[in-house]
Amino acid sequence: GAARAKNRPAILMINELLYDAVGGDTDGDVFVELSGNAGGEIGGYKLVFVNGDDGVIKDVVTLPDSARLSEEGLFVVADAKTGQSSVSDVAGANYITNFDPQNGPDCVQLLNDSGGLVDAIGYGEPIVDMAENGLPCFEGTPTAAVSSGRSLSRVDGRDTDDNSADFTPAEIPSPGVP
Repeated sequence: GAARAKNRPAILMINELLYDAVGGDTDGDVFVELSGNAGGEIGGYKLVFVNGDDGVIKDVVTLPDSARLSEEGLFVVADAKTGQSSVSDVAGANYITNFDPQNGPDCVQLLNDSGGLVDAIGYGEPIVDMAENGLPCFEGTPTAAVSSGRSLSRVDGRDTDDNSADFTPAEIPSPGVP
């Protein structure tokens, strides 16, 4: 039979990012939270972690075919604990894999399954305009870097295509919480 068309979300964006955990960043504490249309299927989409100094891609996370946004329209990608590929300290993680966003200036791109840019967040300065894949590293003006343990959180779901206006530091990260 013909392959079923996927229910792709009309709206999808990076909603919250914890890139610098207190202590080690590579031991199951960092995460990227996506938000969009509830139930939207996002298998095959990619998170691309870019070094903001030179645009070099450091990590790529491809979401599994089963990935879909929750009833609240959220999906949390969490870093795995060292040596434990299916365990993370991030509560409510929907997908656990190994990745380590750098502490800035850097950026994270969200690409659809065709490689098109869906969203990007750049933090810290100075930062490159483009990643080595030829896609923008951020929207508008990058947001300020945050201190360890704080996340960058989208303000009330706002997407003005300007990272500095759309994101604010969150003292207490809230992955998977609407």
